[in-house]
Amino acid sequence: MRPDWLREALAEDDAFRAEREYECKAAELSDLVYKTTEAPRPALEPSALDDPFFREVMGHVINHLRDEFERDLRQIERHVRAALTTELSTRKMLDELVRRVEGLTTKGGEHEVVDRPREFWSRRRA
Repeated sequence: MRPDWLREALAEDDAFRAEREYECKAAELSDLVYKTTEAPRPALEPSALDDPFFREVMGHVINHLRDEFERDLRQIERHVRAALTTELSTRKMLDELVRRVEGLTTKGGEHEVVDRPREFWSRRRA
């Protein structure tokens, strides 16, 4: 079973891939139009990737996002470990209680009634 955050991320990824596929098909169709007609192709604009300032800024942005993502992952891992530790300690405590109760109520495989000590009611009234 996948966690909710993973299912959401995969759904977003699927939507992005479907949108990208649609855009690629649209681009292929537009290329076909240019190849079959004599209409001039639009002039290509200079790419932003050629600009060194843009590259530097994008490098900083990507590094910052990577660090933030890793920090979030570490925080999620800490929360999960804490929850699992709590769950395990609770289970151990419950198992110990079950063993104690079973030890009091069974002896040699037969059930034995746990009796109150003598004078239990008279001590309580005093």
